[in-house]
Amino acid sequence: MQRISFLMFDGTPGKEVLNLKEAQWQRLSTSIYENKSLKKSQDIAKALKEINADVIMLCEVGGFESLKNFNLLFMDDAYSPCLIEGNSERNIDVGFFDS
Repeated sequence: MQRISFLMFDGTPGKEVLNLKEAQWQRLSTSIYENKSLKKSQDIAKALKEINADVIMLCEVGGFESLKNFNLLFMDDAYSPCLIEGNSERNIDVGFFDS
């Protein structure tokens, strides 16, 4: 299982945001939650792509928006995201990617 935490943006991000510096990356959102670092997100995606699984389970997902953004930006929109909301007051849920 991998953790992707929060990936929330004020607008719909394009692939060009993957070339930003970390401070610029974090400024893409005015959310109270800090986004997962760009480098960590890239590293997680690299590992997941190497595995090339049909189904991926992700823990500590910061909502469906974060799951959708990770799939779009880092997984080349190759999966169908699915979220199971938990009972945590920290807005952390369990997510799945299905190819």
